[in-house]
Amino acid sequence: MEKELKDEVNKKSIYESGLMYFALLIFMHIFTSPTIDESLIWSEVDLQFFIDNKNANPESLLLQSKAEELAHKKKLVHQVQCLQKASEKLPSLVANTQIVFPAGISLEQCSSEITAKYKASLFSGKTFMDLSTGFGVDSYYFSQRFERGILIERNVELGKIVAHNFALLHQNNVQFILGENAEDILPKWQEPIDLIYIDPARRNQAGDKIFKLKDCEPDIVSLQSILLEKCKTILIKTSPLLDITLACQELQHVKNIYVVAVNNECKELLIEIEKDFIQEPQIHAVHLIKNATQAYAFYNSEEKNTMPQIAACQQFLYEPNAAIIKAGAYKKIALDFGLQKLHTHTHLYTSNELVSNFPGRRFEVLAQIDANKKEVQKTIPDGKANLSIRNFPSSVAELKKKLGLQDGGEYYIFGTTFYNDKKGLLVTRKMD
Repeated sequence: MEKELKDEVNKKSIYESGLMYFALLIFMHIFTSPTIDESLIWSEVDLQFFIDNKNANPESLLLQSKAEELAHKKKLVHQVQCLQKASEKLPSLVANTQIVFPAGISLEQCSSEITAKYKASLFSGKTFMDLSTGFGVDSYYFSQRFERGILIERNVELGKIVAHNFALLHQNNVQFILGENAEDILPKWQEPIDLIYIDPARRNQAGDKIFKLKDCEPDIVSLQSILLEKCKTILIKTSPLLDITLACQELQHVKNIYVVAVNNECKELLIEIEKDFIQEPQIHAVHLIKNATQAYAFYNSEEKNTMPQIAACQQFLYEPNAAIIKAGAYKKIALDFGLQKLHTHTHLYTSNELVSNFPGRRFEVLAQIDANKKEVQKTIPDGKANLSIRNFPSSVAELKKKLGLQDGGEYYIFGTTFYNDKKGLLVTRKMD
């Protein structure tokens, strides 16, 4: 009886050990290093096609195709189309014409080169993990700041393309885990991680855009506990339309929020979470323009407790960049730069002395006039101006039609509300 019991115990031990070993083999097997995929290499003829047709109309290229070459031609035309789309968004990648572009949606949703470089500049360390690699633009720049990267991508075909591209770019300090979800990998991950980065999918199964964190895939709100078990610092990229206040309520230990704009258009919202951080998060309004970065940081408590001076328009006018508007720094910015606000609800600022480092556009005020066609014609004889509205009861299109204005020219007109609640126009000339 005792011998039979021992044999049963030994069998169970061997069985459990075998399962553990098998699981380990599976877990190790799914690692993929950057490797050139022979099936993805463009021929010399293909590369010449990209050069010859870099400015061509993709649809016309397909019409020129013979039936027997149509399948390959579609691949080439897709590449040309992506090279054209990415010429401004990803200039360094486009410079390497051997790079392979995946399906269009991955390219549309990936970070731009300028925002990816900015994100990477915020962190460094030994190991980072990207839970939703996608086209891999962010991971490419993170991998230049970390000794090692772990890149997780559920779409195996997309992951193979990215691994191929990383090999072409000689960025070999990363490993890919393909065909797996973050929810599957995290519970069994044991190695130290310095940074976990995630850009959750923001489209539902119907392809519609979604903006709440809990509706994204993966669900960061549900995952945050296990994320903080595995890593001290988490960085989440979200839609610029996400409500910052709501995000801070849904997530714990938010340390920094970065509102990132490029050329005065908000592109993304970054949420940095740090384990055990319990203080008020700092908000960073970051405007990336060519060869420069405008950055402004503040706390919501400061914004709430600031009372800016309201005054009549003076010699110079200031319009905050898009990042500051999205971040909600309407009052404290006036105090920090020694400016007056035109009206409590008008986010334009003024001064008699020019402020050189204001994070936004600066204008010289030429005239303050009523919002009627006769006044405009008297002030701007050629009828050309760049029209904007700020706290004004009309759309740009409606006001432009009413005033008889055409787009263009050197003048910038703001339809706005002044300190005394009067509505009117400011005619200005841009200084930057």
